[in-house]
Amino acid sequence: MGIQTGSEGVILVDLPGQAELQRELDKVSELLLDRCDCDVVMDFSNVMSLNSRSLLILLRIRRQLETTGHRLVLSSLVATTWDDLSAMGLSGVFEITIDRFHALALVQAHP
Repeated sequence: MGIQTGSEGVILVDLPGQAELQRELDKVSELLLDRCDCDVVMDFSNVMSLNSRSLLILLRIRRQLETTGHRLVLSSLVATTWDDLSAMGLSGVFEITIDRFHALALVQAHP
C-alpha cells in the first residue's frame, strides 16, 4: 500500500484494506494541500466497502483536484465497493476505470 509520486504529474495511491482506508485517504487530502499540480489515481483492489466517512473524504479530494484543473480517477473497484458508490448515488460522480493501467493511460492521454 502507499502513495507513489510519478514523474508525469500523477500520484498513484494503492489503498489499503478497511482498517487503514480513512487514514490513507486523509494523507492524500493533506498531501494535496501542499501539492496541487497533479492528477490522482486510486487503486481500490484491496477495498471491500466504503462507509460515509470514506466517501466524504473522496468527495473532498475530488473537489480539491477539480479546483486546480486536475482529476481523480478510481480504479479496480470490486463489486461491493461499486455497490456502495451506486447506493449513495455517486457512481456517476467519479471517473472510474477497470484497473490502474487504464487509469494512468487516461490521465496521461488527457492532461
